[in-house]
Amino acid sequence: MPSLSPYTDMLGTKLAKHLLNRATFGPSKQQIETFANYTPEQALEILLTLPETAPEPPLDPVTGQTWLPIPNTEDTDIGVFINNFIAWDMEQKRKETASLSERMTWFWHTHLPIASDIVRSPSSMYYQNVLYRYYALGNYKTLSAKTIADNGMLRYIDNYTNDYASINENYARELLELYTVGRGEQTGPDDYTNYNETDIQEVARIISGLSLDTSYTNLDPETEIPRGKVVLNASLGASKHDPGTKTLGAAFQNQTVTPNELVNGFATEQAVWDEINQLMDIVFEQTETAKFICRKLYRYFVYWEITPQVETDIITPLAQTLIDNEYEIIPVLKQIFKSEHFYDLDNNLTEDNNVAALIKSPLDVIMGAYRFWDIQFPDLNDTTKLNDFYSVIYRNIIRKLKDQGLTVYNPYDVAGYDPYFQFPAYNRLWITPTNLAYRYNFSDMLLSGIENDSGEFLAKLDIIEYVNKAQNVSDPTDPAILVTELTNYLLAADLTDERRSYFTEEVLKDGLSSATWADEWQAYKTSSDDTGVRTQLEKLVTAIMQSPEYQLC
Repeated sequence: MPSLSPYTDMLGTKLAKHLLNRATFGPSKQQIETFANYTPEQALEILLTLPETAPEPPLDPVTGQTWLPIPNTEDTDIGVFINNFIAWDMEQKRKETASLSERMTWFWHTHLPIASDIVRSPSSMYYQNVLYRYYALGNYKTLSAKTIADNGMLRYIDNYTNDYASINENYARELLELYTVGRGEQTGPDDYTNYNETDIQEVARIISGLSLDTSYTNLDPETEIPRGKVVLNASLGASKHDPGTKTLGAAFQNQTVTPNELVNGFATEQAVWDEINQLMDIVFEQTETAKFICRKLYRYFVYWEITPQVETDIITPLAQTLIDNEYEIIPVLKQIFKSEHFYDLDNNLTEDNNVAALIKSPLDVIMGAYRFWDIQFPDLNDTTKLNDFYSVIYRNIIRKLKDQGLTVYNPYDVAGYDPYFQFPAYNRLWITPTNLAYRYNFSDMLLSGIENDSGEFLAKLDIIEYVNKAQNVSDPTDPAILVTELTNYLLAADLTDERRSYFTEEVLKDGLSSATWADEWQAYKTSSDDTGVRTQLEKLVTAIMQSPEYQLC
């Protein structure tokens, strides 16, 4: 049976690799070796620690200074700043330490998305990212309340047009259906078990009267992150907020939300924020809200399919943990990543395995490769390299992500990116004939490198340099050791003897004897002419990265 019982032994290489594949955007060999000596408890002490400092904000290549809070668009198109923000965020994922914070920041974006084509504001996108970093390992109930007032979200789903005199239900609908309690079985034309159409209308009234703050000077008092604002009239107070009593339906126990202070018949500014908090109290009292977010976490970190047994043995107790801890996310993450179920140790069945059972996202394919091979990039804070960084390196990487099916910060709709939520295929949607071909082609860019107009290589895998380091490969003269040590750490799945033999005999040696390979390697070491061994090693890298095994994590 699926079990949340904690696994308490040392992880070892295979389970450390599994944990780091899911908790980060790809580990190095050295990270795997370090975590192999930890128990899950010890590993999570590291993974659940936020970085000591937040990343420095993105810089403007023109000035060498940050463009925040508002970019100067006199000489630069707004789209350039948007692309630079995306590049900045992708770089945080490439250079992350062993911490769940970056993975969770991305999770919140996939769960509470915005799209750059609609928002068209690099500042809104940046500050929402800062908000998600702030709550990466924090409280989901609080984050949900903060997101209602987030400038990016206000624009993305039009809640800034939600006026007392002309109610806009868009965000209220998505808040219930996609972000909190979730849509249950439809039992009538307007009833979705966990809420109904009247609930949507009442929630829309509760969150009415907010507006964008395009100066980004209105700061949330708790986080000090810019947020939207309540529309105020000097004599009327919150003049666009519905001042009446809102009554939710039976799914929410017929509870009411009322402004706690009125002036001249309208709510005060603080009363509007209080109503949002009242709404969050009601929505997050529902067990289905806890279950809904736990299912998303499960599909994101563990496996795409939730069987009735998993629902009973895993989702339900995880939801109770979330409720007991008032929606703090860390206790649930601990329970997941310590569990026998996560490590496939809760039964002897092979058909329900979780290890090497998810298809990598394009972000995992690309960032995982740069991280594993320890490919160096120019320093993001080196102002002399900003154009190379934004306009060359990440222009190529973002295009490769799109080619593989991930248009970063432009999800198809308000539910996010299909492979993270779309029943019944989920992560299998990453694989199409076209996307797969581009996955396979990515190894070419890795090996040929990215170069600027001056012919300077900015990001390139030098496989000879990598293999030459003893901490990476203990004995490059032995083809069996070389292939085993690379695949043991690079691939999530254990190779069969047949597959290992293929990579060793047909790809690396390509008809050579082991003795001849050793001679070739020694000849290179003596002469520094690496032509022969480089060709074969690059073939090996290509074969591994184009293998079915490499697509899994």
